[in-house]
Amino acid sequence: MQAVEQPGSFVAEVFAAFGQQPQNRALVFGRDYHRSLQHEYRLREQGNLAELERLLTIAGSGRKRVEEVYKGLGELGPYTDFELGVLNGKLSALRWVLGSEWDFLDT
Repeated sequence: MQAVEQPGSFVAEVFAAFGQQPQNRALVFGRDYHRSLQHEYRLREQGNLAELERLLTIAGSGRKRVEEVYKGLGELGPYTDFELGVLNGKLSALRWVLGSEWDFLDT
């Protein structure tokens, strides 16, 4: 591995390149959007209307913003377990490149 002359320059380059690609931002938003929908589904199944109302109050406006940006069919899922695994793997690899511990799976 080649030594980096300016500390943080590699991280800055990776972060800038990742953030400039709309499909990469869709990875994060799509995964989080899917998680929010799954949480809503579980609350509906449980009949927990108070928590469901709280979730929709908190997540509703954010979901609408994401839906406006990623209108294309399939951009926000639904995802299979395999697709979610691929998304989480990509995000974990990016976190590792940016300095997180590899075994830290809170992506």
